[in-house]
Amino acid sequence: MSPSKHSRINTTTLPSNILDLRDEAFYDFVRQVSGKRVAELLAFQELNGVDSFLGCQDVTAVLRLQSDQLNELKKHTCIILVDGTIPLLPGLGSSINILTKLLKKNRDEINKRAVRLQSFNSSFLPIASSIPIVHSAAITSPGNPLTHAHLQSASLVADTSTLSVHNPSHASNSVPGEISNRISTNITDWLKKKEHDLNLISTDFQQGIDFHIELNEQRDGIIIRCKCGARSAVSQKQGTLVFSNVFRHFKSGKCSLIIEKQQNPINRQSTANNEVDDGAIDSTLLTTTQWTLPNSQHSGPISMKSTSSKGSRRTRSTSIAPKNKRQRRK
Repeated sequence: MSPSKHSRINTTTLPSNILDLRDEAFYDFVRQVSGKRVAELLAFQELNGVDSFLGCQDVTAVLRLQSDQLNELKKHTCIILVDGTIPLLPGLGSSINILTKLLKKNRDEINKRAVRLQSFNSSFLPIASSIPIVHSAAITSPGNPLTHAHLQSASLVADTSTLSVHNPSHASNSVPGEISNRISTNITDWLKKKEHDLNLISTDFQQGIDFHIELNEQRDGIIIRCKCGARSAVSQKQGTLVFSNVFRHFKSGKCSLIIEKQQNPINRQSTANNEVDDGAIDSTLLTTTQWTLPNSQHSGPISMKSTSSKGSRRTRSTSIAPKNKRQRRK
């Protein structure tokens, strides 16, 4: 029998700074999740944060001690039996177990994200002085080298030495200013370069308005969030940032940001799709070209008309008829 969806531990509703909460802020959180009696039990023992709470093997062990100072606490959390035993109220025991599982899972998730972030950052440290950016995922060849835009002395994410797994509020999704500005420049330069191809009337694209540069949810990669709502991942290969996903989105014809900046905002197919094969000329096509024969003594232009139809040959008619030519008699 599969477990109920209500029994699954969901940490997404927890505060992002849960590991930072201390004293009354932590107890307020416990009151909301587990009730005021559990909060009183933790506050009495000075378990004032996630670390101290999870570090205590049994938070109910104090109730088995004999002390007058515990009498009031026991009245609220336990049942005092006639034989002198003091069992914990079942609901409180269940609430404590759920809270323990919830906070353990959340702390594990934060630790894993911190490890991924450190790995992501360290992968760029050896090349911090020159991080290449590839405009598209083209296949390299001797005749077609990839164009790189170098990011001098830029680290993709914040120094992980200042990132504590106990301080998740520092692990935001923002990309450090220098790397963000250089990525932004790379994107806007590409859009200006493609002004004609994209039929743009305006190339005034601004980071923070038209697009945003962010770390992904796992904070181990970069995404570009377009004004239209689309999110494009910036892939990486051996320390090289590849922007093919971003530029593919801009060229898709479906981006409302590009459409609103176009001279004629219509859905257009790519140039490659509109090309006509040289050997497949439409049967109704009629072309007129005027040119001068290079070796002809005729000084005026010669009109040449060419038509093409299925199953027929091209015909040429040239009109170079000398005047006053006598007809031969048989």
